[in-house]
This record gives sequence, structure tokens and C-alpha cells, in this order.
Amino acid sequence: MAGLATSLKKVIVFKKKTVVGIEPGRNSLRLAAINQSAEKKMELLDYAVIPFDAGLKNDSLRFPRFLKSALTNFCGRARTVEIWCAISSVNVEIRYVKIPKVANKQIYNAVFWTYKKEVSFNEKTDLFDFEILGETTDNGVRRIEAICYSAPIQEIKELKSIFDACGYPLTGISIVPFAIQNLLRTRWIDPGVKNLCNLFIGKDWSRIAVFSGGNLVLSRDIKAGVISIIETIREAVDSRAAGAAEKPKPAAMALAENAGAEEEGLPDDDLALKLFQLLIHNQADATTAFEAAAYGKEEIFQMIQPALDRVIQQVERTIEHYNLHYTRNSVGKIFVSGQICSNPKIIEYIGKQLDLPIEVIDPFKTAVSFLENVTLPHAAGERGGFVPAMGMALSNNAITPNFICTQKEKQQLTKALLFNRVAFGLLALLLTFCIGINYWQGRLIQVK
Repeated sequence: MAGLATSLKKVIVFKKKTVVGIEPGRNSLRLAAINQSAEKKMELLDYAVIPFDAGLKNDSLRFPRFLKSALTNFCGRARTVEIWCAISSVNVEIRYVKIPKVANKQIYNAVFWTYKKEVSFNEKTDLFDFEILGETTDNGVRRIEAICYSAPIQEIKELKSIFDACGYPLTGISIVPFAIQNLLRTRWIDPGVKNLCNLFIGKDWSRIAVFSGGNLVLSRDIKAGVISIIETIREAVDSRAAGAAEKPKPAAMALAENAGAEEEGLPDDDLALKLFQLLIHNQADATTAFEAAAYGKEEIFQMIQPALDRVIQQVERTIEHYNLHYTRNSVGKIFVSGQICSNPKIIEYIGKQLDLPIEVIDPFKTAVSFLENVTLPHAAGERGGFVPAMGMALSNNAITPNFICTQKEKQQLTKALLFNRVAFGLLALLLTFCIGINYWQGRLIQVK
């Protein structure tokens, strides 16, 4: 199937303005290559999952060699591609702010100090940047809207140096919320509503982000994820009668061991982990496995409801905060992503509790013309796993916050381009003047 590691052996013909998006995981890389033509036509060229040993960390001396091999196989001989990589948003602070309408040269300071009042950060260790979203009116007063963020400089430098070392320098570094913003701004995904909430349930934590008109306006992380769900199952198992708290029979255990779980720090024979995996994976023999197990599917679902309810409460509070403090329309839909999306009943439960339409975010659910040259993955979990990589592959400095090209650097680049254009124009005028003088003198010589 195109997009898996086996497809890396083929040579991809990269066209002009091709961007490769990368999401590093705990034990795999996800990559996507999208062609962005001058006519604003987008086309997915390829995608891939490249596994590596769980012990191979970013700071390992072997990681640049692995990364170089992976990118060489994926990109072929093309070295002109732009590469954007995602970093974790756990250590990135994001705030939506409004400032009075001021002159352009005063915007930076106004945004900086407004953000500084809300978020405590160290300018020496944290990068600060922002993006202007537009203008709004509050009680007749014109204001400028901006989304601000700060991120650890050291983490950005380390990631950049890894790619420099392997011969594939990065064009940009960003985070997954901005990758989803790319999917919305480019209309790769059309949610059908102006305001939506994206809920990502990860391993150790979850992220709740609200988008309005394709712009990220609110993002927060909560310390609740798959691990807390598994802990809820463990508590329920422990409280059950001793005679009923047996481990699943071999058939169920075999299914769980083949479920491809990536949870670290949990024993291989952890009953709570196995029950969670049995719940979220829908293999063909799942019914037989559940019949053979000591716990039924419905019972396991009831065990995880308290943990789900805690996440749902946080989503409710976030949406209420958004509706209260932002002068916009209410949230109209929930986009959900993460490992739990494999179980439709969990998705249905979340949507019912929030009383909002809910949908699993699918980057392959887009215009057919964008996907003409690839074979689509069938599993919903596999499709959703490419959200960050494909979102990053839609990046460019015009629409994507870039941690290695801030507003100040963009302004300096704009000034440099303006200076070059003015200098080129003056040289062109001077050359035209010299050609005119030469022609005039030639005519004088002919007359004499």
C-alpha cells in the first residue's frame, strides 16, 4: 500500500514547491509530501510510516543517521523540497490577545506586553512570536486580534541541528494545532461550520483547541489521556470481586498482544492495558475474543466512562469559556483524534454528552483531485494518524507560524527584499539612461 514503509523504495517525482511534513513519534516517523503549485493547486504525492527502535531517542548519535536514511528513501534524489517538522505542544504556551489599533511599528511591543501580562516566560530561554488575525470592534473601539505563542529555544535549536546534521535543513518548525490550522486555512478539510473544537486524546495528556474561521484562537492541554483511562479500568478491576478479577484467556491475550499498543511504562501482562486494547481495536475475531475474556465489551466501556466524563467536562468548560469571552458564534462541531477513535461507541458517547455534532478528523477526506496519485489507507486509526504530517506538509510562511522564522525575521526579510527591489529598479533606470546616452552619442558621431 502506498504510504507504508514498503513504498519508500520507489522514486517520487517531486514537482516545484513540494513540502514534506514530518511528525516524530515515540517509535516511528510519519511523513507526507504535498505539492503546492503556483496555481494554488495541492496534491498529495506520498505518505509513509517509518518505524524505529523505541530506544532510539532524538538526542541519540544514531538518530541523525536514521533520519538521513529515512528522508533519502522518501525524497529520493530531490534536495529542493521544503521540510517542516512538528514538535510537541506541551511546552508551548498559546494565547489569543486583542490590542488597540496602533501604527505598524508599534504592533510588536503592544502584542508582546499584552502577552507578557498573561503568560510568564523568559525571553532568554523562550522564543516569542505572534500572528495578526485581523481587526475587530469592541464597543465601537477598533482592536487588532493576534494569536501569540512562546516555545523553548533549546528544543527548537536541538531539532534544527539534527536535521542540519543529516543534510536536510528545516524550512520550518511548528506544532500540531497549527498543522490542523493549515488543513482548515487551505480548505484541505472543510468542517462545514465556522467555529469548531478539536479534541485530541493522547497517551499522557489531551489537547483542546478551538478554531474560528480557520484560525486557532484557543488551545489548552489537560493532564488526562489514555493512561488515565487505563488507570480507571485498573481501579474498576481491583474493586471487583477477587474471583472475577482474572486475566483474559489466551485468545483474548493474543488479540491484545497484537493490537500494536505503544504505551510505555506498563507491564506486558497488565490486565487493564489489555482490556483497553480489546475495547478500542476492532479486529474480525474481536467478538470471539470478548466471549473468551473474563470481561465483556460493555462492561469495559462502563469502566472507562468516569475518565471520559472528566475529559468531556474539560471540553465543556473550554467551550463555555470561549462562548463567554470571545465575541463570535458558538462552537458548531467537535473534531476528535487520537487512539480512542478506533471505537465508534466512544466517539458517539462524547458527542452525545457534549450535545454537538462530532466527527473523527480525517485528512484523506478531501477533494478527490488532491489524492489522485495515492492509495488511501482503509483503517480509520491509520488515516487519522496522518493529521499532523499532512497538516505540516501544507505549511508555508504566509499562513503557518514558524518557530525558526519569526515576525521580526520576516520583517527583516521583507525590508531586504524591498531594498533589493529598489536597488534593482535604480540599476535598471541607470542602465536605461546609459543606453540612451550611448545611442544619442552614436547618432551625433554619425551626423558629424
